[in-house]
Amino acid sequence: MRWLRFGTTILSLLLMFALFWVAGIDAIFDSMAQAKPVWYFLGVLVFLSTYVPLALRWQLLQRSIGVNLSLFASFEVIVMSYGLNKLLPANSGDLARSTLTRRYTAIESHADVLGMVFFERVLDVLTLATLLFLTSLSLASSNASKVGVAALG
Repeated sequence: MRWLRFGTTILSLLLMFALFWVAGIDAIFDSMAQAKPVWYFLGVLVFLSTYVPLALRWQLLQRSIGVNLSLFASFEVIVMSYGLNKLLPANSGDLARSTLTRRYTAIESHADVLGMVFFERVLDVLTLATLLFLTSLSLASSNASKVGVAALG
């Protein structure tokens, strides 16, 4: 299992290097230098604001198992674990979330927190499946109405 994690990390680094090489590192930095700093600031602000609902959800999930976690601590745990998910292979940040949550609470077991991480991922999949289903229904009804209009005239 360790070789798989090492292999995916190496593959990620090689792909990033290839993208920088193809795009040209100078062109990337020139493009970044031309952008106005206010847009970077707004981008970071919007990016971080997307973690607020996730932090609220994490806080509610922790309360369901009797763990009292402040919103600030929940936000910090979510930002760090999602950041680790982006840097490390195999969603390692989800595993680290257990340790990060234990830093702020008196929870004894990693299993309780990992169970909540699993439950959260199941909720994510169910949400995506529901959105996919609703989108499919919407597209199907939209295409059916177009076919009906075309048949009429």
